Amino acid sequence: MSYTRVEKVEINSINAPANNTYGFHQGFPIVQFEIAAQNKMLVGTSVRLNGEFSIIQNVVGSATIGTLVNNNSARFGGIGAAAPAVFSACANNRVGVASTIQQITLSNQENNQSLEICRQYPRYLATVMPVTHSGLDFDSNVQQQSGTASRNSVSAAGMNEVTSFSMPLRTGLLSGTAPLPLSQLGGLNIEILLSPDANAIGPNISVAGVETSTGATYYRLQNLTLSYDLLVPDEDLEAQMTKVSDGAISYNSINHIYSTINSSDQSLVLNLGSQKVLSVFSNFIPTPHINDFTKDSNGTPFLANKGAAGLYDATADVTEIAFSKGGVNFPIDTPIVATTGGGGFRPEVEYLSTLMNSIKPFRHTNHTLVQLQTQCGLAIGAGEIGYDSYVNPATLPDHRPVAGLGIRTDPFKVGIDYSRQPYGLRIRSTLDGESPNSIFTYTLAENTLTYSPNGIRVLN
Repeated sequence: MSYTRVEKVEINSINAPANNTYGFHQGFPIVQFEIAAQNKMLVGTSVRLNGEFSIIQNVVGSATIGTLVNNNSARFGGIGAAAPAVFSACANNRVGVASTIQQITLSNQENNQSLEICRQYPRYLATVMPVTHSGLDFDSNVQQQSGTASRNSVSAAGMNEVTSFSMPLRTGLLSGTAPLPLSQLGGLNIEILLSPDANAIGPNISVAGVETSTGATYYRLQNLTLSYDLLVPDEDLEAQMTKVSDGAISYNSINHIYSTINSSDQSLVLNLGSQKVLSVFSNFIPTPHINDFTKDSNGTPFLANKGAAGLYDATADVTEIAFSKGGVNFPIDTPIVATTGGGGFRPEVEYLSTLMNSIKPFRHTNHTLVQLQTQCGLAIGAGEIGYDSYVNPATLPDHRPVAGLGIRTDPFKVGIDYSRQPYGLRIRSTLDGESPNSIFTYTLAENTLTYSPNGIRVLN
């Protein structure tokens, strides 16, 4: 194929409110964009959501109502800095501004045929981003895109101002390498459903080891646009694209399934409904922590039991896991027995490695935030275990874990048929039966989009 040039495009949403301000608090939780059908090719990886993000104080009767938050004011303002109200509200530092996006729906413009629906998008990124990006990535190029940071205190301080962002939409269809023929697709609709305030904003700040938050905040998105690149074909190729023809496009899609776990020996049986599943992974969070201002709804902690005070502060160790297909262990023939060595200062690599491999082939992993600091919470203060006088503790990531379970079902990237047989995950742990934990499961599967004079069709 021959292309004459690359065309840079930026469009406004079709449902922009009068002040171009979005969010649940504003009453505008849906953002819609339309990319018209035309004889050009869309570069999916170039699609960016652009705008401005801010967190606003909402203390009724206070002089600070309607103003930007003042995170870490005492810490960053110096000793004795005046702080009439110290807020500790920010988006998850590993997800950034993307925590405001609950769901992304892609459909064709001609007849609104659904192409991909990526649900619970922030929790998907909460595992994918730290597995595939290092601390330096979070503090540099990824930070410039979506306001992330390797340390939550740095992220919180950065949100004291209006944050400009230009972040990619990391769906399966838009992450593919092949350009998308807009004329054959009949155009593309992108609908973004925004997250509730309590799901997008969490404390992320510890004071003497205790998470704190006022809850009296909301987020605001302003001046949203969508930018992307179009490949302009030469005359011969444009003539071919003008004709309605038969063809097919293969692309990966991201699907989500929600479930809960509460017992020490529990099996999940999930119908994935796809013929070409490439990988599956799951992450956890205590169920009461979802949609709670005082908790990070996009964290990826280990399974946890309630402690004496009713808080989920006691880790429930995973002791054995088994993946299955139709009741038979697959793709690993035997269960994985997890052990903790080194007095708790070594991660449980038996299942951590399969989780990382389900997101990106382990042998190709060269950037990751996963390390002893995140998985084991090694202390970094002077005189404490793990402290090295040659390492600046402020450069290390937060000690919050990247926990979860996952498996690459097909290392050859062909895909395994789960359309007739369910996917199974058996988890043996030290859960006490009185501490429900939510499990967010994501599958990466190959879809085939066929187009013809009769329309388009998606085959899972």
